[in-house]
Amino acid sequence: ILENYSPNYINNIFSYGKVIRWHKSSFPLKVYFVDDSAGLVPEYFEKNIQEAFNTWQIVSNKTVTFMRTDNRKDANIIVDYNVNDNELMEECMFDDCVISLATTEPVFNYNVLKKMTIIFNAKDFSEN
Repeated sequence: ILENYSPNYINNIFSYGKVIRWHKSSFPLKVYFVDDSAGLVPEYFEKNIQEAFNTWQIVSNKTVTFMRTDNRKDANIIVDYNVNDNELMEECMFDDCVISLATTEPVFNYNVLKKMTIIFNAKDFSEN
């Protein structure tokens, strides 16, 4: 997967001999969802991604927390989509059609994450 879907946070998990992570003062992390003005992203994508952030909060006992922001410049995490196949997306407006793999583009200073862009790539696995 790492060879086919890059760049990725995993490729940069260590920096200067330390694990890269968010600084405690960054929490709650502000999450910005890129506007899908073209209407290509199924509604359940954003809902499922938000549920993943909520689950992360729960399993971390709220060590990691998130809040949504409408300002891209203020965001720690930017959620974007690579859904350039209009025909695929028209057929995949239901939960069972698309599995989304994500790549990440981290911005960090030494071992401290500053920003992260997560790009969800739509792919139809229903025929495999």
